[in-house]
Amino acid sequence: MKTPRYKTPVVAPQRLVALADGVFAIVMTILVLELGIPIIAGTSVNAELTRGLLEMYGLIVVAFIISTMIGKWELVMVWPPTR
Repeated sequence: MKTPRYKTPVVAPQRLVALADGVFAIVMTILVLELGIPIIAGTSVNAELTRGLLEMYGLIVVAFIISTMIGKWELVMVWPPTR
């Protein structure tokens, strides 16, 4: 019987989970750095803050959707736990 010329390397599941954790951490860090604090220059702090947050509404929604998707992906990668 012939031995195969090339052996396919086997990757341990723990390494794949560690890679997924690293990707998750990097993406979440980029998302958090993208969100900024609105600049409040007036005396009406509540109105300025509300206006600033409403200007960022689209970015906040996108960050929420992406973090939810990545969180679900992370659960699929880790659950059920490997022994």
